[in-house]
Amino acid sequence: MRTGLRSPGWRLFVHAACVLLSPFAFCSAAHSAPLERRLELSLDIEGQQDWHNGLQWSKATTRQHYELATTLRSDGVLRGANLLDLDMDRRLAIKQEYLRRQGLEEAKRANGGSIPLPKTDEDKKRLSDQVQLEMFNCKGDPDCMYAVVRRYSAVLATAGTPGAPADNGAGATLLDGPGRFLFFFGYDGCPNQMHSMQATHTEGARAYDRARKNLVPFTSERNGDSTGNAADRKSLCWRYTAVIDTQDNKLFLDNVYLPSAHGSTIFTERGSPQTQEEDLPPLSEAMSWASQSLRQADASGATTATVNLSQPLDGNATVLGTFEGTAKLRLKWSFLPAAPENGTPAHQ
Repeated sequence: MRTGLRSPGWRLFVHAACVLLSPFAFCSAAHSAPLERRLELSLDIEGQQDWHNGLQWSKATTRQHYELATTLRSDGVLRGANLLDLDMDRRLAIKQEYLRRQGLEEAKRANGGSIPLPKTDEDKKRLSDQVQLEMFNCKGDPDCMYAVVRRYSAVLATAGTPGAPADNGAGATLLDGPGRFLFFFGYDGCPNQMHSMQATHTEGARAYDRARKNLVPFTSERNGDSTGNAADRKSLCWRYTAVIDTQDNKLFLDNVYLPSAHGSTIFTERGSPQTQEEDLPPLSEAMSWASQSLRQADASGATTATVNLSQPLDGNATVLGTFEGTAKLRLKWSFLPAAPENGTPAHQ
């Protein structure tokens, strides 16, 4: 069993985790009161699409509505760099340094307020063995393995990791600049809600003979309307990371997520309906546009666009031919201080 703990895969994993961390330049953030903001998103979609492949054809229309509200929390510390910086090289340096510092804070809390920095080779070996044992005990659970890496990697990097390249400290320099950015994250048990609706109708004719001339009419009805279950709401609590630039009140949001509408697809051909229960996701083109719109935006607002549709609205990507269509999109959002509860003033 001990041999398995020292496998090449494990060594690569530990080295990769530690390489992501810069040398020790830890500065404890001043204690600040936690802040909460409520993220609210609403996306409306109306689209139409034609498909042609020789004599085969279809026409499709769709109406979709997605909305969610979830609460994110900040430690209230103003930092000098943006965790979601639009420059990806800068973002990576900032993220590495931020995660390293968070790992050191967790190590301090787990050890009674002190950081157990190994001072001798024997100390380092003992700590490395402990990491390997805890990883092995995770039995492949990714959440457990991430927690172990987060807890120990900052300490290992601070103590020095043979073979790890030196870091230029860019992330530390940026984070320690004049404070202006607030980082917001989800948390267990956050209050949230969601609603997803989709109604997509497709009708047309397909051919199954070799000459593709004997057309068979068909219809497809995709309908869903759901508000999520307990697992969906638990997952939503951890879907978002946001940053507020307090100097100009700009919002930075990464990768918009909107839950699928749970429903069904009824495909009817030759008078025989076939029903499949499934999750009906938002249009991929709409999600890409929404994510791009909120990479940097006002703290609240609305915007519209018309996008071309290249993916089939009926979800059948196996057919060949040409898809042509457009969708009108409307996105509304806000990321404002959470409403007060039990008479407690709202955090600003």
